Amino acid sequence: NETILGLDFGHVHPTALIKCSFREDIVYCKEMLYESGLTTPELIEEMKKSFKREGLPMSTTIVADYARPEIIEELNRNGFNVHNAIKNVKEGIDAVKSYQVFYHSDSLNLNREFKNYKWKEVNERLIDEPIKLFDDALDALRYSVLYHRRNFLSVGGWEFDQF
Repeated sequence: NETILGLDFGHVHPTALIKCSFREDIVYCKEMLYESGLTTPELIEEMKKSFKREGLPMSTTIVADYARPEIIEELNRNGFNVHNAIKNVKEGIDAVKSYQVFYHSDSLNLNREFKNYKWKEVNERLIDEPIKLFDDALDALRYSVLYHRRNFLSVGGWEFDQF
């Protein structure tokens, strides 16, 4: 049972920290932080409070948007265990779809984003590309799930032996 946190940075958009706990092909998600306008020191303080509230060790893996390497560096200097996210949107969405996803009833913003997530349309046909709106918490969730899929799941299928 692994727990991995996804972190999507924002300023005008909210910064979202989502806790994902994995059990086989199920992921349980909980919104830990969803707030706009945070400075880096404020983010660090809010994350420390969230970790304490959730009873998480500082060694818990956090997968974050690498567009802000200076914030990742500050978080690591403050004792967090932050790794760069894999930002391949299509692969991430496919990873999320491969799990049964449950989210905590208190995760109001995550719930709102799930309900408002939309796909782009071209000539009245949906294409395999999301509209970049209502996706801050979902991006954080996607980072966590794809990291888990790439690093903890053994890929099934055929095994070949030489003869």
